[in-house]
Amino acid sequence: MDDNDGGFLLLSSRERSTLEWDICRATSEAEVAGLLHRHDVSEDDFVKEFPDLAKLVQLLPDQGPGRQDSRPSHPESP
Repeated sequence: MDDNDGGFLLLSSRERSTLEWDICRATSEAEVAGLLHRHDVSEDDFVKEFPDLAKLVQLLPDQGPGRQDSRPSHPESP
């Protein structure tokens, strides 16, 4: 048996709600990964407990808003 089994169940309902709310507000997959780490929740547990939310997380960009577009901006002259 894996030591990580059932670890998610150790979170209180308040902690679960906080985690869910934080993930709903996340702007990138990297941010979600950090939230899961901070709450000590594995990706597998997250997917099992919040399957619909996990699907939405997959639609997020890999990086936050400031890092999405690395193209240089070139002002054009008229």
